[in-house]
Amino acid sequence: MKSGLRRIIRLECLGFSLILILFLIFDFYPNLRAADQLKEKIRLAMKASNAVSQPERERQKKELEEELSQDKENLQLIQQAIAKVQSEVVQEKDLPFATREIVDIAASSQIELASVKPLSMQVKDEYELLPIEIRFQCGFTDLIKFLSKVEASSTLVAVQNLSINRDEVLFPKLDIRLTVCALFSSEQR
Repeated sequence: MKSGLRRIIRLECLGFSLILILFLIFDFYPNLRAADQLKEKIRLAMKASNAVSQPERERQKKELEEELSQDKENLQLIQQAIAKVQSEVVQEKDLPFATREIVDIAASSQIELASVKPLSMQVKDEYELLPIEIRFQCGFTDLIKFLSKVEASSTLVAVQNLSINRDEVLFPKLDIRLTVCALFSSEQR
């Protein structure tokens, strides 16, 4: 069961990373096309420069330098956006530790987890919070055991968005959805 959850978590992280990469490619593709168009303009300008007067060449050169400068600025903005997204992506080394602790706490509380889904890392001062959505079914007593063990954890520091639903099909078990936040020091990364 643990290896299955780990495999699911790794697949979810891989899927999230692929979606993020595809988003960045499609979001910045028009800028790449603009760079290719600028390159073609430069080539045509060089070809036509033999037939153009010196003042006209200087004007065209200035325009092309301004366009090139703008494209360099756009490239820097793209690189900054990529760096920001990369800093927010959950580090692979953080996932096994945080999720392993959740799986261990659930097992010791006699709870079988239905899903464990890491969300985007949130930076808070010199710490980073990794929210992890969890879903499971259990009785009220097992839920209390689970929450007590989460409270005693040194890594899992907060429980958010706790939702308890009673389902007649699952009765006496409850359908539980919650978000647990794992705390990491920025220096650990």
